[in-house]
Amino acid sequence: MHAAKLRRATFEVEMYHSLNHRLLIPLLAFCMQGMVLQSQELAATPYHWRPAEYRLSGGYSLPHRHEMRALVTGHAWSTSLIWGKHLEGGWSSHGNRQGAWQGVEVAGTWGGSKDLGWIVHAIWLHRKPLFGNAFSEFGLGLGWATSPFDPLEAPRSFALGSHVNAVLRANIGYHWDIRHFGRLQFAGGLTHFSNGAVALPNLGINLIGVHLSVIPSKDQYQPTLKKLDGLPEKWLSQGWHYETTVRMGIRDIGLPGGVLHPTSTWMNTVHYRHRKEQNWSATAAVDLGLNQSLRVNGEPEAISNPSKRIQTALLIGARCHYGRTALTLMQGWMMSHTDSELGTRHLHTALQHALTPSWGIELGLRSFRLRADSPFLGVVWSPTASN
Repeated sequence: MHAAKLRRATFEVEMYHSLNHRLLIPLLAFCMQGMVLQSQELAATPYHWRPAEYRLSGGYSLPHRHEMRALVTGHAWSTSLIWGKHLEGGWSSHGNRQGAWQGVEVAGTWGGSKDLGWIVHAIWLHRKPLFGNAFSEFGLGLGWATSPFDPLEAPRSFALGSHVNAVLRANIGYHWDIRHFGRLQFAGGLTHFSNGAVALPNLGINLIGVHLSVIPSKDQYQPTLKKLDGLPEKWLSQGWHYETTVRMGIRDIGLPGGVLHPTSTWMNTVHYRHRKEQNWSATAAVDLGLNQSLRVNGEPEAISNPSKRIQTALLIGARCHYGRTALTLMQGWMMSHTDSELGTRHLHTALQHALTPSWGIELGLRSFRLRADSPFLGVVWSPTASN
């Protein structure tokens, strides 16, 4: 018993300083969400404390990796309270966005077993009408896992390696208006929890489920409407645009509690908007990166030769515009010095916010085989934005 306590104390001392760095990126991610919220000119605090929506969800933790089969022993479920507003004008008037909605969901989720535990999370949600009463829903947020990996207390909880995790949501839904009652809303999709390999283990949790929501009658609660200001012409310019981005990130490899390895990339991107009324652009990029983790997990020469740590990649995808804010999704292929553990193909996801016509900040990560990896923060310069 004394030996176990001594090992635990030693482990905590070794982890204390690195843990502060591991929590830096999720905390910065939360701050960036605040800036995005402010850019859309939506108040962070709703006018009414009473929730606009009550949600009950049920589903299953997807065993996306063989190891997850030992953790998934039962059904997952959650309860949520949601506050939100309908939008009018601004970026919500571009494309098929009439009737767009934004809000905040606060929820508690049971992962499906004692090893997965509870996750308390808050998500900034976006909803967009599709056709009829159908809609799409996606969001980004932060969650706090009650049962992350611990070498002594929770050695079987190897899905998440930290308390703080990012949350991603993607749903498709449908609603029915019921006279004198309000609205019933049904949706289904995916909720993902991960720390982006800032702290291992990081298999991540993918919850596949359905969501049933009750929205009270307008006679009892009148939903608020937020009118957004019109966008300046410089944020709607069509044609070709070029930008260059410098990013810094970290990743954890090997055994939990190991040394964090820095990564840095320089990406040059071109995107094309056919019409200024469109809310999306076609995007292509060339990425040049210095991945210091290749000294441990890559080509043998990378230990002594810095040039063997340089990775090049080609990417192609699309960007969706929300005023000053843009979400970019690109499929990428590593062209040189591939990480032997991660492979070549990856999904590049980045949330960008323009501070001025030429300068902006960016937050994102890369995902390999459904494994989130290499989160980063970046500075963006776009010389054509001010034309």
